Amino acid sequence: MSFSITTVRRRTKSYQTRRTLHKRNFS
Repeated sequence: MSFSITTVRRRTKSYQTRRTLHKRNFS
C-alpha cells in the first residue's frame, strides 16, 4: 500500500513539476 501511495505521489509530483516547467518555459 505504501509503495502504491509513494508511486502515485511521485508521479503526481513529477507531472506537476513538468507542467510548471512547461508553463514557465511557454511564458
